[in-house]
Amino acid sequence: MKYYFDRIEKVMRALIERRRLEKVLLKGNLSATCKELYDSSTVIILTGFYISNANAAENDGPLGTASLANALEKIGKTVVILTDNNCSEVVATCMKSMEVKAKLEVVPSTGEAKFYSDLLNKYKPTHIVSIERPGRAVDNECYNMNGIKLTGYVADCDNLFLMAQEQGIVTIAVGDGGNEIGMGNIENDIKRYVKNGEKICAKSTCDYLIVAGTSNWGAYAIVSGLSLLSNKNIFHDYYTEIKMLEKVISVGGVDGYTGKPSMTVDGIKLSYNVRQVVNFNLIVESYLSLNRNNVI
Repeated sequence: MKYYFDRIEKVMRALIERRRLEKVLLKGNLSATCKELYDSSTVIILTGFYISNANAAENDGPLGTASLANALEKIGKTVVILTDNNCSEVVATCMKSMEVKAKLEVVPSTGEAKFYSDLLNKYKPTHIVSIERPGRAVDNECYNMNGIKLTGYVADCDNLFLMAQEQGIVTIAVGDGGNEIGMGNIENDIKRYVKNGEKICAKSTCDYLIVAGTSNWGAYAIVSGLSLLSNKNIFHDYYTEIKMLEKVISVGGVDGYTGKPSMTVDGIKLSYNVRQVVNFNLIVESYLSLNRNNVI
């Protein structure tokens, strides 16, 4: 199975050099993350990155969140999705496109600490996953990749991770640029390689970190790994990918790089994103086919 996880990871890391993170190797984190989630019972998934110059939520993160939530539900897990008000419509739209049944919780503008405490007490999650969610830098501010402050636009979700860690809840993070929750695990690499790294690097850490070419691809890699472990393909197809992007545009979602409502993710054209979805599916189907024929 390691061979297939390696193939999935290679697809996940496509174009990772755009943010100069190709030298960051976190071998074993993907398979460990998948095994953790395969053995989970209740998972909170946190997402939503606000693009201030477009006054809109970006499409990297919500798509991956919907795909992972759908996959977890298919293997019998309880899922709760968390975002803030500025990103809630895009997240809800992706959930609807994937027919995700999970409860969507929206962080209030005030009283976040009590909200998080109540959330953990209510759902008692075994795992918390952050996918492309802004994390606070060492100065306690949130920044976009250009070093522009986002603090006033995004809820402070670092506190949720800190509370979870204090309670022994497993924390998992997916990011692609260094300014996302959990990327403090590779702080030195971000400061060394990433543009504006010293300023934007998120200070929060996690138990397992996934670094990908886009955060959606990181989430898709997890879904692919869960497909291997569950011995069934629970990953969406490229028709669903296209449909989700279309729906996101219809409610005002944008590409995080360009700030435009286009069929691109992080400036990457649709055909490339579609090919990535196909590649993940091909790896999963290859494994399942050989397994059915008792070759592996």
